[in-house]
Amino acid sequence: MKMIRLLVMAVAFGLLLVEPSYAVNFVCGEDTNGNGAVSDPGETASCASTPEGPLCPLGATPCSASRTAATCPPDGSLNTVSDRCEAPRRFHLHRRFLIHWHCPSNYTYDSAGGVCTATPSCATGMYDPAEDQCLQGYSCPLGPQYACMNNAGTYQCSSNACVDLDAAPPQTVTPNLTSYQNNGQADPNTGLCQGPVFIFNGKGSECRPPGAGTSFFNCCSNGSGDFLVFKKHCTDAEWSTNAARDAESCHYVGDYCKTEWPLVGCVQKAEVYCCFNSKLGRMIQEQGRGQLQKFAPDGQWGTTDSPNCVGFAPEEMQMLDFSRMDLSEYFANISSKSQSQINQGMENKVNEFYQNLRP
Repeated sequence: MKMIRLLVMAVAFGLLLVEPSYAVNFVCGEDTNGNGAVSDPGETASCASTPEGPLCPLGATPCSASRTAATCPPDGSLNTVSDRCEAPRRFHLHRRFLIHWHCPSNYTYDSAGGVCTATPSCATGMYDPAEDQCLQGYSCPLGPQYACMNNAGTYQCSSNACVDLDAAPPQTVTPNLTSYQNNGQADPNTGLCQGPVFIFNGKGSECRPPGAGTSFFNCCSNGSGDFLVFKKHCTDAEWSTNAARDAESCHYVGDYCKTEWPLVGCVQKAEVYCCFNSKLGRMIQEQGRGQLQKFAPDGQWGTTDSPNCVGFAPEEMQMLDFSRMDLSEYFANISSKSQSQINQGMENKVNEFYQNLRP
């Protein structure tokens, strides 16, 4: 009997224990590590579908049930085993010799149990046979502004809002990574460039670390070694960025929020670099900019949405003092020449190049 009452209660309050289903394209996020984004594994999730609406499983907290005591008609008491009110039969003499048995008002005699029974009543709410009390409802311990929802039989609430990506699509930023191209006109007789010349010119590049946009695959590393696996989550440009960075020919500009979910936050970051043709080119760029007023005070690398990877003009190259540059990273791989010899050689090459540009 108690099991039947529990099933009735479950149907009435939607407490049938079933696996949670997930709301179509409703998502949510929670910044668990406090870094201002929700782009790390475990910080985003699909929302569960409940009769009351989508529920974010991140930070979901059990709701507190409000219950009051059940009441029985007068002259009886609640039997918590059978979940019914019970009272003994009464009798009185009828016409002096006949005994007449009867139940108190609002009770019915159960001949099998030999007792008078009645259904427990609730002034408000519904009788909960599992707790032998009247269930009034549920409240969220996180605050009254958060609704309690029946998540597969358990009432829960969450402070994290769910957003429908169909109604509010993700917002994606595309930075300006354009750079000067080697596409100017050349003198047909000499082959020399007739337009502006930039030496150690670079180009803007980016890659995405693990995040919702990459299915938490690290597109800032070619470490898997398998291009086909990489291509499932990342772009060809990111593979090229990683290759250049692994060759130590890139300067880190910064990171930014690549993709944001409305009401949730940043779910995918991207790292921006200025990449050059060689490690030496990157080193001369980083230290040469510090010698030129044009790039004062911090190298003027631009921003993540528009990195400044421009090379040096020939006259700027002539202004550089290579003796003030620490090129030990480059010299570490060279043992046949001294640092002063290489410095002097580079200066000679620059002067020769500059002379060739003159008509």
